[in-house]
Amino acid sequence: PANEQKWVIELNPAFASTSTQEYMGAAIVHELIHSFITLYQDYRPANVKLNDLDQHALMLDSWINNFSNIMVEAFGLNANDAFALACSGLMDVLTNSEGVPIADADNFVKKKYNKSISDIKKVSYEYENKIKGTKCH
Repeated sequence: PANEQKWVIELNPAFASTSTQEYMGAAIVHELIHSFITLYQDYRPANVKLNDLDQHALMLDSWINNFSNIMVEAFGLNANDAFALACSGLMDVLTNSEGVPIADADNFVKKKYNKSISDIKKVSYEYENKIKGTKCH
C-alpha cells in the first residue's frame, strides 16, 4: 500500500560482545514498543505527538507488565529479572543524569509495582555486563 511503513531496528554490533541475549532481547522489545506507540500516534493530531521521554513514561505506566511477560516467555526469566530488563531502557524517566533514582519515579514504581529503581538498576547491570544471563556467541 501507498502508506506502508518500513521499521528497522539496528543494534550496535559491539552490543553482542558486551551484553547478554536477554539484554539485547529487551532492547529489541523496547524498540518494538516505540514503533507501536509511534504508529498509533500517526492517527492523532500533530499537537499530541509523544517524544521519547513521553513514550518512556507511557511504557512504564501502561506497557511494562506486558513487556515483562514477553521477557519471561522468551527467555524463561523470573518475574523480577524480567521486570528489571523491561525497565532497563527507561532510565531517563527513572534516574537523573548521574544515575540516581528520581524520588517521584521511585515512589511511583514502589507503589504501582512494588519494586525499587535501585534493584532494577542492579539486575539490569548484571544482564548488561554478563554477570547473569546467556552470553552471545
